[in-house]
Order: sequence, then C-alpha cells, then structure tokens
Amino acid sequence: MIDDHVFFDDTAAKRAIGRKIRAVRLERGLSRLKLGDLVGVSDHQIMKYELGQDHVSAGLLWKICSILRCPIDSVFVLTEPGRTAPEPAQDDAPLPDEEAILAAFRRITAPEVRMRVARLILSLAQAERDG
Repeated sequence: MIDDHVFFDDTAAKRAIGRKIRAVRLERGLSRLKLGDLVGVSDHQIMKYELGQDHVSAGLLWKICSILRCPIDSVFVLTEPGRTAPEPAQDDAPLPDEEAILAAFRRITAPEVRMRVARLILSLAQAERDG
C-alpha cells in the first residue's frame, strides 16, 4: 500500500548532505579549494555539492568523509527544518588534524585569548608527559 512507504525528498536530501559537508569542512578549517584539491574536484564543484545543487557520488562522499575525518553515516542524519541533529557524544567525535587546529588557533585574534589557549595546550601536554 502506498501509505506504508516513506517518500524521500531528493532535493532536501542533497541540501542536508551538502550542509553537513560544509559544516564539517569549516569545523576542520579547510577551504573549498583545499578540499577540492584533496578529493580531485574543483572548488566550484564542492560549492555545488554543499549547496545541494549536485549529487555527491558514494565514492566521492566516502573520500570527502575520510579526508574530513567524519563518519560517513553522520551525513545521512537528516532533520526536519528548524531542528538540529543530535550532537555526537564527545568521545565519538573525530579529532581534527593538526592543520585544522592550527588554522583555528590563527583565527583567534585577541592576544590574551591566544595566550590562554597556548598555555592550556602546553599545560595539558606537560600533564600528559608527566603521566
């Protein structure tokens, strides 16, 4: 029966997947150009994926998620408009690479905040070393 089926809105899915890719890319501190270079497509094509204008093939999605260190299934958590997806548990969240961390640190403009972040990192590293 037709009522037993859930209909899938293809346009909404493309947009939701694109928004997720963009959010994770920005979270990792990567430009569209850099992500495009890493996966082998133009930055314009990355923009079209992020805007939901083009489908992302399964193979390319796998590659994008691998580069972004993002669980591939997380891009399929679609939510209703106005609602957000549940945040993953902190232990399940992938760690950003050093390049993304450094890029985020460089975006901090207040000298006192930069100093506090640097001291925090150094003290955590020292505590880890001291065991």
